[in-house]
Amino acid sequence: MADLTKQQGKEIFDRFQNFFKNKNFNYSTDESNGNYIIRMSGTGDDLPINMLFEIDCKRQIIMVLSQMPYNFGKDMLLEGAVATSMINHNMADGSFDYNVKTGTVIFRMTTCWHGGLISDEVFDYLFGLTVTMVDKYNDKLLMVSKGAMSLDDLYKVIHSDH
Repeated sequence: MADLTKQQGKEIFDRFQNFFKNKNFNYSTDESNGNYIIRMSGTGDDLPINMLFEIDCKRQIIMVLSQMPYNFGKDMLLEGAVATSMINHNMADGSFDYNVKTGTVIFRMTTCWHGGLISDEVFDYLFGLTVTMVDKYNDKLLMVSKGAMSLDDLYKVIHSDH
């Protein structure tokens, strides 16, 4: 079974690379602990967006991670926890993970490929939703981290979208 999942993971990895090549995106690849990794970066409306796509053969999942290019300072750790929770409450897919000790914020999204392969539409969804959510909220989280936006104002911004 391990050989089969490794083979399926490699097929997904190859197809993911073709997906990015067809869109003329620049990326780099790696292999770590039996998993396949694709890294890419770009710029949204205002801040850089770095993404890591990990094809985990053992767990048969694709995980997308995008770390914000800043951390919440020690004096704003509680605000960071509340802000990410407020944003996550309104998201149907994906989430912003928050480390309460370091103030690090990472957008994370996963999908399972147990027993099968993933379509190009899933690649497009993983990529598109990650870029959309990170670009939509990275500047708001930055403003909260700097004290330039209150949690009340963030709440208003989040709920003005609905």
